[in-house]
Amino acid sequence: MRARRLARLGSLIATPLLLAACATHDPGAEEESRTPMPTLGSAVGQKLTKGIEGAKKAGLGATFVDPTDPHRAIGLESAARYTICSQRPVPEMRAVKFYVVPSSGRCPSGTGDAG
Repeated sequence: MRARRLARLGSLIATPLLLAACATHDPGAEEESRTPMPTLGSAVGQKLTKGIEGAKKAGLGATFVDPTDPHRAIGLESAARYTICSQRPVPEMRAVKFYVVPSSGRCPSGTGDAG
């Protein structure tokens, strides 16, 4: 019986705290989400290092994947050895996603959104 009362008391205390936490928010985050995402020119055909530099200058993050081998780890130190096949914006991350292949490889057709 005592455990039941303690559980009920705990839920009575926790519920208003949870509601208060959910009601508070960061107004700056809301403002940032309304800021339009900067545009980035096409980096298709360029080295990945150039694409990353362009994204950085535009105030965007960058992510990259090899569509021929999605499990391939591509490090920044090897970015110069990759060519951008296509790119697409990722507004929810304020970033651009580059689809890249090793410079010696060929770009597969239908990869992401070109340019």
